[in-house]
Amino acid sequence: MRIESQKLNRKEVHSEFSRHKQTSKESMAHERKLKEAQELQAKTAAEATNTDYDRVKNLTYTIDDVERWEEKLSQKEARKDHGFSDYAQIAAKKYSKMIADIKPDLTKYRQQANIASMTHGSSDGTQEIVSEDAFYRSAHSLSYANHSAAPDELAVDRLVKDIEKQRAQRGQFSRRRAFDDEDEVTYINERNMRFNKKISRAYDKYTADIKANFERGTAL
Repeated sequence: MRIESQKLNRKEVHSEFSRHKQTSKESMAHERKLKEAQELQAKTAAEATNTDYDRVKNLTYTIDDVERWEEKLSQKEARKDHGFSDYAQIAAKKYSKMIADIKPDLTKYRQQANIASMTHGSSDGTQEIVSEDAFYRSAHSLSYANHSAAPDELAVDRLVKDIEKQRAQRGQFSRRRAFDDEDEVTYINERNMRFNKKISRAYDKYTADIKANFERGTAL
């Protein structure tokens, strides 16, 4: 009886989750269709009055909207891949991307900063001022971390998930192949090289004898 009730509860939870997921998808689809319909209606009204729809739409944007849009475009341009230059640039780009993905806990940060700058009573009854160097360290700091500065379990879990994500992404890329100086050059660029390799895989077994005859000079 107990096992059957657990199965029913599990089934009900699963069905409720499915309904909630379907409802959220339907809501998003409805909002998207409503927005498209409103935009189409505005375009039709603008065409009926011989009005430039883009101009009317741009007049509805505020300065904050324009600044956010320009910032978005600048970030997109900064993330744009301009081709390979050197490995230092790739490392810097990867570092910037990882930093941008970090979501710091500002509340906890302020609490730690306040604790570091507070005064504490020592054992002899005097006030001992804790230096901010314990929190804001420089390159010449001799302060070391203590047990209270250890990261919590959530931070460790985030680090583990990030490392696993990087490993999964790294596994999707093919290994960089070294260039063979002794290999026969039958291409004019990288795209042509890939095309020639595809042709070779498909037809080399049929043209091996002809190619050998050409190399020996015995071809008819």
